[in-house]
Amino acid sequence: MLGLILSVGEKVVILFLMIAVGAIAARRKILTREGASQLAELVLLVSTPCVIIAAFTRDMDQVTIPELLFMTAAAAVVHFLFILCARIFFPKEPTTRQKLLRFAIIYANVGFMGLPLLQSLLGNTGVVYASIFIAVFNIFCWTHGVRLMDRSGENGSAPPFWKCLVNPGTVGLAIGVPLFLLHLSLPDLVMEVVDGFSGLNTPLAMICIGVHISAISPKAALKDRSLLAAISIRLVLFPAVVLGILCLTTRDYPVFTSILLLSAMPSAANAVLFASRYHSDEQLASQAVAFSTLLSIITLPLLSAVSKLICG
Repeated sequence: MLGLILSVGEKVVILFLMIAVGAIAARRKILTREGASQLAELVLLVSTPCVIIAAFTRDMDQVTIPELLFMTAAAAVVHFLFILCARIFFPKEPTTRQKLLRFAIIYANVGFMGLPLLQSLLGNTGVVYASIFIAVFNIFCWTHGVRLMDRSGENGSAPPFWKCLVNPGTVGLAIGVPLFLLHLSLPDLVMEVVDGFSGLNTPLAMICIGVHISAISPKAALKDRSLLAAISIRLVLFPAVVLGILCLTTRDYPVFTSILLLSAMPSAANAVLFASRYHSDEQLASQAVAFSTLLSIITLPLLSAVSKLICG
């Protein structure tokens, strides 16, 4: 149990050190909010497709077709479930806050936190399962998530769904999925570039969060009942629902643990990146990501222990 707590705690500390760099840069006027918005655009347009392509070109050869199909179906069901449940929350909030809070409870930080955590718990199997889950996450995030956050249509409505299908996330999938299915690999020179930009994704995203957090009053954030409710839903309620479903469907420890923990990750950094790109409430997004990440140091080890107890 102690090792589990330390493993999760290490991931959270790394995130917060990166966030601190952004906050310090903002305080010292090294990076402005406008500059952070430009960095966010760079992450979305360049780093995100590279992350997706890299995920499909490494370690995926270890998964069998039945495992691939099961994990894909499980990840899709989880996201469908979260999207449906999110519709009942925050009905009285203004539209801008409502869409942001719903995004924050639906989409979790399965990339930076989920993948390395499962790697430490389950080895290469965890990496494979996380990669599949991340692929499904990207499909939902870059279609439904974009449509949820983007209100550039007429009278502030969401644009037609088909317009959300062409974006950096789906471009990355369009390249990565055929590479996986056809067992192809990109030239080493190209992969060096892909890996380089992929490695920028998390640090730059955390720096952007830090810039926005630098202007936030922690006391004011803690008085925001809707924000606290969103964090509770993301870290406690939704994982509890997934736990109940898993108890009825499987006792396979790697599968059970992978789905449960990936469903219980804190809010995705994409909340801040999308808020910046679509001119939403960047401060609220930063609060959701930062506070849910901090509190996950308590919830994730507990869920890991529960998973081990149930599966023996």
